[in-house]
Amino acid sequence: MNITPANSIVITPALEATSPDRAKQFKGFLKETGRVAVGALSVASGVVSSPLVSLAAGGATSSGTTTGSTTPELDAMKTLQTQNQKFSMDYLKLQTELQEENRRFTTLSNVEKARHDTAKAAINNLRI
Repeated sequence: MNITPANSIVITPALEATSPDRAKQFKGFLKETGRVAVGALSVASGVVSSPLVSLAAGGATSSGTTTGSTTPELDAMKTLQTQNQKFSMDYLKLQTELQEENRRFTTLSNVEKARHDTAKAAINNLRI
């Protein structure tokens, strides 16, 4: 067992703790959040044709900040939105067709059940 003598222990002073500049971090956060908001508004105004969204995007982008979005990105978003609308309409059409088929099947099933019950009742009446 190794035992070190007390005079070999070196005690060094602790380093002074530095705290991050919270105000500077918060300003940077606000700046990045503003950029994201401006970019989202400009994309939304290109995709959604709402006067309110367009007005908001116009007001936000006129402040001199860059949006970071390009025309090809907006075209891609519009294409995706168009495809999404087409798929939604196809899905709605399929749902409507299935619902109509379900109604026809239910109606036919009810008619056949009524015929069966009538025939069964007639047979039971003959047995009595």
